[in-house]
Amino acid sequence: MSLGTDINNPFDLRAGTPWKGVIGERNGFAMFNTLENGLRAGMVDLHVAWKRDGLNSIDAIVRKYAPPSENETTTYINGVCSFTGWGRYDPLDLDNVASLSLIGSAFLRQEQGADYIVDGATLQQAAESALA
Repeated sequence: MSLGTDINNPFDLRAGTPWKGVIGERNGFAMFNTLENGLRAGMVDLHVAWKRDGLNSIDAIVRKYAPPSENETTTYINGVCSFTGWGRYDPLDLDNVASLSLIGSAFLRQEQGADYIVDGATLQQAAESALA
């Protein structure tokens, strides 16, 4: 089991943001009381990156949140694009549940591996909660 799944933080969010359901930190990463709260936080993070920070493409979001100093950024971008079917510079619309769920799922695969699966209903609920 990876650290992210062990602490209900499959998006590997750093500690320090007062996310709903945070109960502590481990190795600099936020620990959540439930998987649902960890998923919600990751969806909120993606939505904020898009809406507030103006990161309007997969390329822009990945370059900020998965920089080359920590990740194989080009591989990460290509993985997200392949999973979503969107181009790296295509403008995103993360104000809808379907798009936010899809990109969230793609990011989870990059963070936790291709075998990491969260059922669609749980992802949809996390996206709905993030947009509420």
